[in-house]
Amino acid sequence: MKAAEIKPYLEEKYVFLSGAIDKKGYLIISFPCSAAIEKLSGEELKKLLIYLASINSSSNGDPRFTFIVDMRQRTWENCKHIFKVLQEQFPYKIEHVYIVKPDGFWDKHKISLGMSKYTFEHSVQSLESLTYTIDRNQLTPDLNGTFQYNHIRWLDFRLSLEAFVYNSKETLHAYELLYNELQQADVSNNVARAQDAIETHMTVFKDQLSRVNIEPLINDGQHLLNMLKGTGSDSENVMIKTLQQRTYPLDYFDEARKISLVMDNLRSAKERCFQLWHQKKNRLEQNLQLKLFEQDCDRLCSWIGSSRAILGPKYTDIGSSCSEAMQLLAEHEQFAKVCLNNETVIRRTQNVGDRLISSGHYATGAIKSQMNRLNNEWESLTRLLDNRTNILTASLQFHQKADEYLVQVSTWKHLCSLTDDLTAIESMEHLERLLQQHFNLSENISRIYAQICNDGKAIIDSVAPSQQTTNEYQFDFRAGAKHILEIVQEILVNHRYLDAKWNQRKAYLQQRLSFVAFANDVQQILDWIEKHGDAFLQKNLAVGIGKSLRQAKKLDKMHTDFEMAIKNTKTNAENLIAAADNMYNEQIQQQKLAQTNNTNQNAEEENADKQLNQGRAKIYQLAHDLERRMREFDERVARRRYILDINLNFHTHCEEYSDWLTQVELVWSTTGGDDDDHVMIAANCEEMLEALIEQREGAIEACATIEQEGQILLDYLTEVQSTITPNDTTPSPQFTNLLALIESIRKKTNDLDAIWEKRRLRVELFVQIKHFEIYSREVSHLLDIWSHELVKMQQQQQQQQQQSANSVSSAIIPPALPLALQTLINGTTTTTRHRSHHHSSDRATGKVDDWAQVQEHIHTRVAQVVQRGRDLLSLMEKSPDFKVILEQQSSANNESSSTVNAPQQQSLLPSPDQICNLLLVMNDREQKLSELATQQQKLILWRVQFVRLERDWNDIKIMINNFEAKLASNLTLAISLTDAEKFHRDHEDIKPFVDRICERIDTLQRKTEKLSTLISNNDASSGPSELVNTLVSARQKVQLQFEDRLRLINAQIIFYKSSEQVSQMLDTLEREYRTIEDIHEKLKSYTDDEIQKILADRLEQLDENKHSFLRACTVARQKSDLFHKYALRNAANLIKPEAYLKPLEQKIKNVSTILKNKEDTVLNAWHHRKKIIDEYLQYISFKRNTDKVFVWIDEHDECFVSKLEALDINDDGYMDFVRALKEKKTMVRKLVERADVLVERSHSFAPLIKDTCNRLDSGFNSFFQKIMRINNKEEIDKEAGRKSDSSLEEKLEQQELNEGKRKAAKQRELIFNELLNTERAYVDSLSKCIQYYLGEMRQHVEEVPEFLRNKESILFLNIEEIQNFHKNLFLKDLERYEDCPEDVGHCFVTWAKQFHIFYVEYCKNNESCIKVLTQYRGPYFETIQHKYQIDTINSYLIKPVQRITKYELLLQRLMSCCEESKGEVKEGYDLMCSVPKKANDAMHLSYLEELEAGLTKEALGDVLLQNTFQIWDSKQIIKKGKERHVFLFETSIVIAKILKPVARGAVRYIYKYKLMTAEIFDVKEHLEAGEPCKFALYTGRPMSSHTADLRVTLKANDLSTKQQWVIRIRELIQENDLYHDLSMHETNTKQTSIQNKISQLINNNQSDRRSQEIADNVSDEFEHINRGGSLSSMTTGSFSSSSQYHQMQQ
Repeated sequence: MKAAEIKPYLEEKYVFLSGAIDKKGYLIISFPCSAAIEKLSGEELKKLLIYLASINSSSNGDPRFTFIVDMRQRTWENCKHIFKVLQEQFPYKIEHVYIVKPDGFWDKHKISLGMSKYTFEHSVQSLESLTYTIDRNQLTPDLNGTFQYNHIRWLDFRLSLEAFVYNSKETLHAYELLYNELQQADVSNNVARAQDAIETHMTVFKDQLSRVNIEPLINDGQHLLNMLKGTGSDSENVMIKTLQQRTYPLDYFDEARKISLVMDNLRSAKERCFQLWHQKKNRLEQNLQLKLFEQDCDRLCSWIGSSRAILGPKYTDIGSSCSEAMQLLAEHEQFAKVCLNNETVIRRTQNVGDRLISSGHYATGAIKSQMNRLNNEWESLTRLLDNRTNILTASLQFHQKADEYLVQVSTWKHLCSLTDDLTAIESMEHLERLLQQHFNLSENISRIYAQICNDGKAIIDSVAPSQQTTNEYQFDFRAGAKHILEIVQEILVNHRYLDAKWNQRKAYLQQRLSFVAFANDVQQILDWIEKHGDAFLQKNLAVGIGKSLRQAKKLDKMHTDFEMAIKNTKTNAENLIAAADNMYNEQIQQQKLAQTNNTNQNAEEENADKQLNQGRAKIYQLAHDLERRMREFDERVARRRYILDINLNFHTHCEEYSDWLTQVELVWSTTGGDDDDHVMIAANCEEMLEALIEQREGAIEACATIEQEGQILLDYLTEVQSTITPNDTTPSPQFTNLLALIESIRKKTNDLDAIWEKRRLRVELFVQIKHFEIYSREVSHLLDIWSHELVKMQQQQQQQQQQSANSVSSAIIPPALPLALQTLINGTTTTTRHRSHHHSSDRATGKVDDWAQVQEHIHTRVAQVVQRGRDLLSLMEKSPDFKVILEQQSSANNESSSTVNAPQQQSLLPSPDQICNLLLVMNDREQKLSELATQQQKLILWRVQFVRLERDWNDIKIMINNFEAKLASNLTLAISLTDAEKFHRDHEDIKPFVDRICERIDTLQRKTEKLSTLISNNDASSGPSELVNTLVSARQKVQLQFEDRLRLINAQIIFYKSSEQVSQMLDTLEREYRTIEDIHEKLKSYTDDEIQKILADRLEQLDENKHSFLRACTVARQKSDLFHKYALRNAANLIKPEAYLKPLEQKIKNVSTILKNKEDTVLNAWHHRKKIIDEYLQYISFKRNTDKVFVWIDEHDECFVSKLEALDINDDGYMDFVRALKEKKTMVRKLVERADVLVERSHSFAPLIKDTCNRLDSGFNSFFQKIMRINNKEEIDKEAGRKSDSSLEEKLEQQELNEGKRKAAKQRELIFNELLNTERAYVDSLSKCIQYYLGEMRQHVEEVPEFLRNKESILFLNIEEIQNFHKNLFLKDLERYEDCPEDVGHCFVTWAKQFHIFYVEYCKNNESCIKVLTQYRGPYFETIQHKYQIDTINSYLIKPVQRITKYELLLQRLMSCCEESKGEVKEGYDLMCSVPKKANDAMHLSYLEELEAGLTKEALGDVLLQNTFQIWDSKQIIKKGKERHVFLFETSIVIAKILKPVARGAVRYIYKYKLMTAEIFDVKEHLEAGEPCKFALYTGRPMSSHTADLRVTLKANDLSTKQQWVIRIRELIQENDLYHDLSMHETNTKQTSIQNKISQLINNNQSDRRSQEIADNVSDEFEHINRGGSLSSMTTGSFSSSSQYHQMQQ
């Protein structure tokens, strides 16, 4: 739109765009009060506004405008069409509308009422308040501002600018046409046309360029720029001076840049055209040069082609003999010389092309192409010439060498034959000379043959088709190649024959040479053995073995030297034998190969093979004789070596044994019965006895070895004598000497035995006495320690009775065996065992580990000492030697005692009286101590019993550890429903093990309780009580772990079963919805009413199906969340839980993703199916209305139209007909309009609607025209309005109903749009926060204040995860519900898990974020805010919290206008309400501290409820209520002490104890009168007898809290009971018991709605698990109508 088109309206200044802006930078459009705006119509005002807005929209992609409507001196009726145009027809965004208050009161009131229906932001202000909203320097003077605006100058500028732009466009268009003409390529294809094109270009185009002039336009543009610089009145100049920093002060719309750009475009267009004209001139000149060059190239290529045609016919002739090849070569060389003389002309033409290319010719490619063509043609010709020259030269060389080879073949055959006799040659030199001559002959033949083959191959390769193919000719060298191959074949046959003969002669020569060399080597070895080896052995056989050790060593040295001498001879013989074996094996293989090939040999070849085989047989025979001779010789040498080794060992052993016997006999015979000998024996008796035994055994073994070696030598001497002198039986001197030496060794050994026996008896007696003394001292010391320990035990018992009960181990566990006593007993046993092996079996005892065993052990040791003393007394009485020793000892003591001042000597042997006294004292002392120990046994009996109980507890702990380990090992992910059911069966096998653990714990608990009763009478120890508590905790832990695992397995089964069944259901629905059916064809036979009823049923069926499968998908997601929750709880005790959780979470994610994709697919297919049905219903409705019109026409066409002329105009029948005709006409018009709308929307049944509409239009028009011909149209129109329609009220009522539905739909659409728009704005806000605030802190770390460094995770928490979730998942899913906003609740339910994870984490930790922002008071965040012009960081960080409450409000509003899908929206609303509660619960749980060992917050699970109570515990002595914070979990109730916050710190909760919900068996709701907020929990087990059931009384702050807790705890008790019954019984028993319990639960709790839901849920889960029920059964009833419909169609 141009200003000239609306110039009259612009001159009146109804509205203007001054260039002023508001505080946000948006342009202001003003409606002054001076103009009569009411004169303008809405369309004219729309044009004005669109023109003014388009001034800025061209430079701003998304413009916004602020409007000022001055209502002074105006009324609401004059200005209301302004706001209507802004609301309905203004195409740009409206930032704000400021209305200056009118003067009249009623006008102000009308404005406030009238503006309420407009959606854009507006405000009514006075002139004074307007200056606060918009700067005064941006308001014109009529609004009390200082912004100077000249409307006349602005209009003049706009008209001039638009004229300038229009003329510039025309000029640029002219230049564009010229430019396009100059760009057209010249198509001249010869020299003459190229010359004509140059002439045309120099005359015509130059004249056209000179006609276009741009100077006037440049002057106009400069004038416009001067206008923008500003020249005017003084007030305007003042304003301009304030904007001197701008080049164009009056340029508010970037017009100066546009004008300058147009001027620059004009200049550049002119320059481009002139530049292109010069370029085309150069191009045409180069085109002429190109055509001349192409002409020369064509002529030269033509000459080359003719030369190639001359060469082609005789190109394949290569000659059949040497003379013919020589003649062809001479002729070809003469022709090639003639052709090569024209190379100078071709090179000159190519130089011309190179010069054109180097000068920058435009057709460089074409020139290069021509040059390449010429060069290729010339190279093709020269290549043909060179190839033919090479072929003919090779042919000549080949024929010459072939003739040479064939001439010498007969001579070579004679030289390779076996005509001469080689068997007579015995000289190796002669054979080697013949073999060398034979090899020289082979080299000569092979050299000539190789040259011929290479020449023939070179010729064949050069004439191959791939080498001799050109564009014009396909040369055929087959005749020449065949001739070459025939010659080569003839030479090859001769060469193969020569090669076979040569190899045959070579083999025979080599075999003959090998045989001569082998025979010489064998003979040398045999000669050495006979002359040297046999002679040496025969000589030494006569020498014998010698009579002494010196002679034996000498003979051994001689034989060793002989063995070294024969070593080389043996090696040579072995090599010769191995070579003969290899030759024999080769002969066998050649014979087998000859038999396999079965070749026909001539007589000469058979004779040669026979000679070769005979030579090999002779060599093998020689090797066999050599091997036999060497084997005999080696056996004789080895036999001699064995005898010499035996002889040397015998003489060495005899000499060493004789020396040892002499030394031993001297030592044993010199020790007599003096006192010194007795003292020495007493000191070292044990060592001496062991040495005596070892020496005797060594002597016996050495004597046997010497006798064995001597016997071998005697046998050898006998054999040698029989060999040398067979008739002489007289023993040799060596034999006699050897026999005497053996007899002397035997005699010396027998003499030594008598001395040894006497010495042994004396030493062994001293050993017995020494052992008795040691045992006596040890037992005496052991009795002393025992006596001391028994006294000490009595003292400890007295002290323990006075100690407090907190020392559990000392009060309950019996005192351990003292280390000194245990070490002495065990050490004595070990020492005694090593001291003497004679009595080790008598003293061996087990390790003592308690006091009863100590008493038994000491009694046994005393009895052993007494028995040993008695045995010693008996031995001393029977031994006469000992009586002599005792008498000598007694006399010596008497003499020493009579001597004055003589020292008293200690007796070596005790007297019998001393031994008897010692035995009596030891026995008496042992009896007294035994009595004392028996008394102590009674005192520590109860301690021993407690130790046994603890041992049993340790065994139970091992069983519990094994149980936990088994649970951990069985914690594997099931990949399918079959695996999950298998795990369930495997888990049932663990149940007996759990029962056994619980049974043992109960048994041990009863024993401990009984022992606790005994202790309570004698001791104040608390050990048994603590053990009872430990047992109770252990039992609870085992049961909880078992039940948690069972819950996990059942959740796993339900997850896979529900996923599988939902997937099958979705697949079924997808196949059904994807099935393409032609509804129109199927329903042709039904009436419209029947069709509407059928389709209405189907629509209702579709809605039911949708709600059913959406609910099924929601249930499947809930089951996956339940599965994941129990998996987290079971994996809490694993060492590496991620190894189990990671694949499990991935599996859940994969299954959920598949279900989500299928759900989306089915939902899209459902919408498509519903759309088809809705559109067909629209068509049926349209058709029914059409049929009604046709029925009415048919009724009135025959019976009424014929009587129409006779009717009176005032007749009632006539008036009724006129009104009906008018209604039908209106109805037809609306139907046609409706049909057009449906067709434009691409209606699925558009052809049917269009066809029906055409029939309706034509049928009614013909009927109406017929009526018009009878009566006048004006009369019909006049009469039609006299009476009203009788059905108006009915229509109004129907309209009101439809209007209500439309309003509800409109309201749903508005709410959803608000939800979607705010969601997009929310994502944008989070993105800005992350991009600017968090991005700045990460990218510019050096600028972050020290206080804020490394605190990004505290400030921003998980806002990135929230932004990613909303942007990539939730927002995209939300946009899918734009056509069905009533189903948007399902979107929230789908992403419930993500909402809980992200927002609970954010809200829980938001307090720490606020704390950091409160503590920091620096300008860092304000700097970022002003830098990027964004909101404050606080406003961004609070948005996630605000967004949750916004979801609640929007979903609550959406519920109020939804009827059909209210359930889905309600679930989404409940979900959003639960997020803040979960966040609050998680925050309070984070304050819980000091949990008991092994207990973690993750193991506790999710918080169900948490609150502060007054608590009374039945265990407390002082019955006083304490304030405690209580957390309710699914498996436990945790009681915590409250620590009030210090200063600004957070509250803290200190863990006190917990109650297991499985142990709570009753909740008492009404306790005392006047205390309605109290209730009690009863825990414990009926079998527990040591204490009463624990009662915990709680008092809530209000009654609603109490009721909420009581209901929830009862639900947990009921769930535990039902779940326990499901896990404890078989399937057939389970069903009856659970159903009875459910029915009882329903009867007892009719008022408790939640209990009813729990019972239903448990019943449903039971049916799913045990009966194989499916989720698809939820929709079974929904599909019945559809199946009936299909049956009806069939």
